[in-house]
Amino acid sequence: MGGNSINEKDLLISISNGNELAFGKLFSQYKDTVYSIGLALTANTFDAEEVVQEVFSRIWRYKETLPNIIVFDFWIKTVARNRGLTLLKRKAVEIKKRHIY
Repeated sequence: MGGNSINEKDLLISISNGNELAFGKLFSQYKDTVYSIGLALTANTFDAEEVVQEVFSRIWRYKETLPNIIVFDFWIKTVARNRGLTLLKRKAVEIKKRHIY
């Protein structure tokens, strides 16, 4: 999907209005990209799947803001990277806590 395509903008608007079918289409188009980013960061399939779940949960939770995104492809990759890094930080804190106690 191109960043400024009419179809992408329409899809984002549909999702922002609560269209679950449009959300499913977006998920199908980007799940592999998000998974790949998660896997590259975490080197763990379970964690990569968690990144996918967190990214798409966040998209649905904040769906009203989707029409404001100018280049969705860049945006979702950034969100996936940030979610992956947050997951790694959370795991590092958990490991540190286990070693302290």
